[in-house]
Amino acid sequence: MRQRFFIIVVLLSPATLRASEVNVDSWSLSSLIHAHGVGFAGDGTGAVANPFHKVDHAALPSPGGATSTVDAEYSASWSGDNFIFLIEMTHAAAGNPLSLVTRSSANIWIVPEVDSTLRIDAEYNYALGPGIRTALMETTIFQENASTGEVFIYGYQEYAVTLGDPPVGQFTLDSPDIPLPAGSRYLLGYRLYLESNSGSASALSHADGFLRFEVVAEPHTLALLVFAAPLLLRKSRRT
Repeated sequence: MRQRFFIIVVLLSPATLRASEVNVDSWSLSSLIHAHGVGFAGDGTGAVANPFHKVDHAALPSPGGATSTVDAEYSASWSGDNFIFLIEMTHAAAGNPLSLVTRSSANIWIVPEVDSTLRIDAEYNYALGPGIRTALMETTIFQENASTGEVFIYGYQEYAVTLGDPPVGQFTLDSPDIPLPAGSRYLLGYRLYLESNSGSASALSHADGFLRFEVVAEPHTLALLVFAAPLLLRKSRRT
């Protein structure tokens, strides 16, 4: 009887009821500038740390006199409460007839220990220079499957091109709740970038914004523990 009562105490402990424990298997964070025929500059990391904070900066002068830049600040933490990953960034891309990209992106592998929910918030403000310029915000979520590989479960993409789209605008994302059943591996991915395919090499496009992933335990997971505990207690008293 003491053993059964001890199990009930564990189920109701604050550490268990707060939210999911999330394990981060690996990640690849990248902030880069790439200009065909001009060069490459970037920064990033593949080393996982909890908590995590890092600031990236890279600059690439263009032959036309303007300097393309990428600045990104990463913050991440996970515990018994939740998993939070936040990136805040600014981009500047000079025109280049041979394609120039400034980009912030990541692939993050996580494993929630209980049934959980993923929420994504994002905002990307852009002002495109003259020529053929593009701004893009994209997120993709995959679940690993032993027999079929990675299975797509959620995606969002929005982009603007100076040919037909307003050169100044904002992308926003407030995702629905995305269920993440316990025990599976999930890939959280995103890209935010500016691209220039033509236009003056001295004219810059600009963008800034943020993207935030948050994983929390599903409410029904906690409710099952709360409702199951009295039943287990009554059963133990009859024994």
